[in-house]
Amino acid sequence: MEDFVVPQDGQPLAVRAPTLTPEQIEALIAVLYQMLVDLGKEELHDQVSFCLRELLENAVRANQKRRTFRHAGLDILDPRDYAKGIELLREESADSPVPIDDADFVEVRIERNANNLILRISNSAQMVEVERQRVAQRLTASQLYESFDEVMEQVEDQSESAGLGLVMLGMILRRLGVPDGGLQFSSENGLTLFEITLPLDLVSDEESDNLTDAILHEIESIPQVPQNIQSLRDLLRNPDVDYAALAKLIRKDPALTLEVLRMANSAVYRRSQRVDNCETALSLLGIRGLRGILDTFGARKALENHYPAQLLERLWKHSMDIAELAASIGRQLNCSESTIEIAYVSGLLHDVGRIILEGRNPDAYQALQKFCVQKQASPAAAENLIAGVNHTRIGSRMAEHWNLPERLVQAIRYSRAPLSAPKAARESAQLIFLAHPMARRLRGGSKEYDINDTVLASFGLDIPGGLDELANRIRNSEQKISG
Repeated sequence: MEDFVVPQDGQPLAVRAPTLTPEQIEALIAVLYQMLVDLGKEELHDQVSFCLRELLENAVRANQKRRTFRHAGLDILDPRDYAKGIELLREESADSPVPIDDADFVEVRIERNANNLILRISNSAQMVEVERQRVAQRLTASQLYESFDEVMEQVEDQSESAGLGLVMLGMILRRLGVPDGGLQFSSENGLTLFEITLPLDLVSDEESDNLTDAILHEIESIPQVPQNIQSLRDLLRNPDVDYAALAKLIRKDPALTLEVLRMANSAVYRRSQRVDNCETALSLLGIRGLRGILDTFGARKALENHYPAQLLERLWKHSMDIAELAASIGRQLNCSESTIEIAYVSGLLHDVGRIILEGRNPDAYQALQKFCVQKQASPAAAENLIAGVNHTRIGSRMAEHWNLPERLVQAIRYSRAPLSAPKAARESAQLIFLAHPMARRLRGGSKEYDINDTVLASFGLDIPGGLDELANRIRNSEQKISG
């Protein structure tokens, strides 16, 4: 990946190139992430990165569009030629692109002053009138729509750079509280310029405790954990609890017994010999480990009759994989047992807020996920366009509703912004954060998280190939266990 350096001492980031590859765009996103961390605004990363990525990709496509028209000898001002050129652009293969002209450029400049962070993206393709009108229409529409499902109903043309992404960009900025005039564009004298001015006093959803009345009502309507789970939790308050008595109570619930055995044989407690009875499992887990099982098992039971089984099964499967990987990463990096246990348990619950988001708005949320996969962006960047807040904030409030320990609540809340987490939960939140790019390396799938150098540095992974080498170690460990 291209290595762009985070500017120091208030200096701007300035990059100009004939074009930008996807890898270079990701590198620029990583620099933006670190700049936001340095400004104490890590929790704005998903939204601001979506906006930067959208404008950079639009600039690259606009230049590519001009090259395609010139190469084919088409007049972009002729309506018939314009339609032919757009069709050629759709058919153009990434393996055989039209050669870049010497005059082509894409330029990005990110700087801050006393009050604002300013993003400027320009490119060497001046818009024609039909393009200018389309962009203006999209930006106007972004001020009118109130939710993502409204956008999906109205916006049909997603084929060009002025499509759905630009509408989403405008809505995201508006929802963040960027004032009128915070997004400007111009196209003249042979170039196009977009400029975003972000006030440094913006407050993200995660920094705010504001949840909509509808979401609060939904959370309050979710049952508390079953009584047998609460009774076991109460017993664990006694440090001298009788493990034999605990095992007897647990065996009355076959599903809980299986969960205890599964946890004892998980990456958190994995030993050379398989554990196959409840008493041995409890001696291995200890009070803290059993408490974690009761927290997650109770949460799952509370949700079972409240949301579709297919939705729950899909999200639990993903969360279990993330939890296992978070624990494996913690083991490989010699984290404390307490950190690993918290990472595992909060990893199992880190996406629980998505259950409410998708359960309340299944069509809109699935459309959002599909759109973000196409954009190589995280759904969290635009989740507040569905419910006014993203899933980690909802999930942490659900954890509070179930009276889960504060450290778990905070690890869930900051799983997407771990450097902002309180110290007690920070390392566990970082393990959950790292588990997502690790899952992509080991399991494939869509991109969910951007990688931050500060998170990598905290574990000594900020070296060339550091994360890939860790992935190989985890892969080898998994193969040894399965083999």
